[in-house]
Amino acid sequence: MSTVDVVVPCYNYGRYLRACVDSILTQRDVDVRILIIDDMSNDSSEEVGRALAREDARVTYRRHTVNQGHIKTFNEGIIDWATADYTLLLSADDMLTPGALARAAQALNRHPEAGLVCGMAVSQAGDVEPVAVADASDPECRLVPGRTFIKRFCDFGNQFASPVVIVRTSVQHRLGGYNPKMRHTSDMEMWMRFACHGPVVILNAKQAYYRWHNQNMSSHYYAQAISDRREQMETCRVILQEQGDRIPELQGWVAAMQRRIGRELLITASNSFTLHHDDDWKEILAAAAEFDPQLLLRRDWWKLALKRVIGRSALHTFRRQLHRSNGRSIRECRLDWTNHGEVTGWWPA
Repeated sequence: MSTVDVVVPCYNYGRYLRACVDSILTQRDVDVRILIIDDMSNDSSEEVGRALAREDARVTYRRHTVNQGHIKTFNEGIIDWATADYTLLLSADDMLTPGALARAAQALNRHPEAGLVCGMAVSQAGDVEPVAVADASDPECRLVPGRTFIKRFCDFGNQFASPVVIVRTSVQHRLGGYNPKMRHTSDMEMWMRFACHGPVVILNAKQAYYRWHNQNMSSHYYAQAISDRREQMETCRVILQEQGDRIPELQGWVAAMQRRIGRELLITASNSFTLHHDDDWKEILAAAAEFDPQLLLRRDWWKLALKRVIGRSALHTFRRQLHRSNGRSIRECRLDWTNHGEVTGWWPA
């Protein structure tokens, strides 16, 4: 029977912790251990974590005396603690679907040349009851060359949620842990690092619930949209620097990625102009120009220019009329950035 170590970092997610751990303990056909690492939460995490450890010998609970931040916490679990055949990092607000660990272990057992397996995630909206997922005993899986996996990241960004990626522990220890310089894209950087050293298994199965929490499209949201994309770009440049000789096509992929990010930010700037009364769009537009020097040639640039001519007042009047006819407010539409129960991931055609 395959062994799986599951690291559960927790910071102020005590209300979700028991459901997360229960979803691991009820997994079939694997020998599982759990390490809960409480990064000095100030909610009920300690009480719940200690209770879970008392109730089941497979659960260990640790609490930091000083907040370490997520990267150090992640590496404490996956590098310093994990010893099983396979390792999963599962945030305390996420959950596994039935049979997820057995499916992942089976796929990696079939393909010993692969360092990690990626599955599909089911979107979980806040505290809404999760969508039921059946236990698929033998789903399709495909072995994808590492360079195909890397090109996919360059073309579309990271399409995998962290709880659906399970790694071979020996490869993890050989390649090292999460890069502390990549605060928002450390998972993307690490998975690309894996792909530089071997193929990846893609599993056509719903492996985990990825919980998202509503947040307004505020200055914080847009600032993170910019910083995330800058880190994505930096991540691929690091991979290019380290692996460009082995993957000659990578330079072209990274250049195309830079243009794509510029276009995405341009569209984000246009949306920001339409929805808000502040000047966030100016900062986003400046960031878009950093990525795409040919910005003035893009159709979305001229769309934004037209909006500025029309003016926000007229645009808001039009949107209110449109959404009133659909029975939804502007605020509701802004928050509806994903759908509860939606399945995300990548299945290679």
